[in-house]
This record gives sequence, structure tokens and C-alpha cells, in this order.
Amino acid sequence: MISLFDELMRNQKAPQDRVITITSLSLTSMKVTMNITFIGFVFATARSYIGDVIDCVTGMNEAEHKAIETYCYITSHFTVVDLATEASAHPGVGPSSAQNTTESLQRHAYYQWVPFVLMLQMIIYYFPVYLWHRVDFGFFDAITLDLDKVFPDKAAERLKLATEYFVRSLGTHGRYALSFLLCEGLAASLALGNLAFTNKFLGGKFFRYGLSAAKFVLERAPEGDGPLDEVFPKVTKCTWHKFGASGSLQTHDALCVLPMNVMNEKTFLVLWFVQVATAAVCVAVLSSHLLLVASPALRNGLLSFLTHSETAKEPLLCVLHESDFGDWFLLFHLRSHVVDFTTWLLEVDKEMRREASPEQEEPEERERIRVPAY
Repeated sequence: MISLFDELMRNQKAPQDRVITITSLSLTSMKVTMNITFIGFVFATARSYIGDVIDCVTGMNEAEHKAIETYCYITSHFTVVDLATEASAHPGVGPSSAQNTTESLQRHAYYQWVPFVLMLQMIIYYFPVYLWHRVDFGFFDAITLDLDKVFPDKAAERLKLATEYFVRSLGTHGRYALSFLLCEGLAASLALGNLAFTNKFLGGKFFRYGLSAAKFVLERAPEGDGPLDEVFPKVTKCTWHKFGASGSLQTHDALCVLPMNVMNEKTFLVLWFVQVATAAVCVAVLSSHLLLVASPALRNGLLSFLTHSETAKEPLLCVLHESDFGDWFLLFHLRSHVVDFTTWLLEVDKEMRREASPEQEEPEERERIRVPAY
């Protein structure tokens, strides 16, 4: 748990202190969603300590009133389903009767768990990002050898070492690329699973909550039985049982106001759009990457199209001819990080030609390159 937040703080350091790593739109969206969820967690937690979390109308003396409020906060409230408007003082709040069976009452107890659920969702969204950082463990940063900087020290020497490593390790990067795809697959699964979990947490009303609530707010509809009050009621009822003076059981109704739901309804409205967008992005990115795995011609054509330099076209095609998906995966991301990718490709092409004719290579050029391999 603590290590997750240590990893988060490490990624907030200055750019020059960061370790370069491969990422994608799906992992980035998971990280953004984690940050937005963290903001919601802060607001939800602060609301529990600022102001009253519950106010109940009981008609009791002060001591008993306080006991009823505490009891109602730690137990579930209820509203009446399909209560006629003329019979309700607030949405779902009306007089109790024998007709209010268990099936006609909707219980609300989730509000106590909102901060804990948001904390769990933060961990869920950040876990694939954290896992990929642990899998990469500085590998991609090591093979770039500071070539992402405009004026690295000993640029020629670093370029030579980087290209030598790439050529001599061709065909060995499949596990590295597969690990990244597995992290993306985990991200898509967690994003979809979290939507189902949130829907279950809110009583099966989360899926249709976002659009209906946004429409309700934009239309500036009057206060009433709208989606906001349906999922996050501001006024509920609570039943209190006690013994009378003669020992008989007495039942009292309390009318309770939940100020915290004003914050909860807005938090989950934002999270609905964020979570749905994140799930859609993760599924779309994973699908496109699996398509690239299945189609060598498509991925090679994509990389060739993205490489705008005409000088680099020919050496790129030569390198791609000898590369599998793992090698293509590294090439694709090195293109985005190496400042002079054209020169890098030309050096790779030269190194591949030297490897094809080892008798022309000087002995000192065969020195082992110490870069972690996958």
C-alpha cells in the first residue's frame, strides 16, 4: 500500500529526475483517472469532517435526539419506491403504512463506504501503471542511453553502444513487449470491472446515472424525483425502536437530511464520465495493439508512415525485415524518444551489415554491452 504511494510521489518529481519508460494512452488514462479519483476522495473525506454529516428531525429530547442521529448514521436509511408525488414531502419520503413492505423500501447505506471505495478505486487504477514500472525496472531508460536529450555527453559513443545492443539483441524482446500487452490487458479488465463494481455499489443505478443526471442538470429541472435524488437522496427516513415506560415496544420515524450526498452526487457524476471514457480508451487501445500483433504488414506500414524522414525509410525497412513484434515494439517507442532517430537507424543499418560480415569488424567492437535483457 505504502509502496504504491511512494511510486506515485516518484512520478511527481522534476522531469530531469524521471526515468524514461514506455507508456501508452491506456496506462496514461488509468493514471489520470487515479488522480481524479484521488481528488474525489479528498473532497469526500473532508466532507466527513467539515460540517454535519447528518441532521435528523426526531421530536425527542436532546440526549435521545443525539442517540437517534448516531443510530441513523451507522445504520441504513430508506426511501419508498414509486411513492406518489402528492403523498411525499421529498422524493421517496412519505408517511409509513402497512403497505410499505420490505420490497417497496429502498435502503441506503453506501454513504459510509464512499471514502473507502474511492481509495480502493485509486489503487485499482494505478496498479497496472505500478506493475509496468516494476516490470520495466529501468530497461527502456538503459537502452536509450540519454539519446532522448539534445546534447548528451559522449553522444557518438552512446549512439554506438545503443545501436550495438539493439542489433545483437534482435529477436529477444518478445517477452518485454508481451509484458506490456499484459499490463494493458490488465488495465482494460480493471477499468471494465471497476464500472461493474461501482454499479453494484450504488444499487445497480450507476450505468444510467451519468447521462440522465447530466441531462437533468443541464435542463435545470426543478427539485424533484430526478436521477440525483434517486441515487443520492438528500432526505431519507430512519426507524428507531425503543421500549416504553411499561416495557412495550415503540417505533418512531426520524426524518434525516444527508448533506454529504450533495458532494457525493457531483463526485460520482464526474467519475461516471471519467470511468466510462477510461474503459473505452483501454479497450480501444488494447484492441488496436492486438491487431498490430496479428498483422506484421500493418505494424510495419504504420512505423514506416510515422517515420517522416526519407533518409530513414530504406534502413528502417531493412531493420523491420529482421525484426519480430518485440523488436518492432522497441523501434516504435524509440522513435518517440531518440532525438535523432534517423541517425540512430542509419547506425543500426551499418551495425547489421557489420554483423553480417564479422571478419571486417575490429576486435574492440565486440565488447559486451551491459544492458538488462528480456
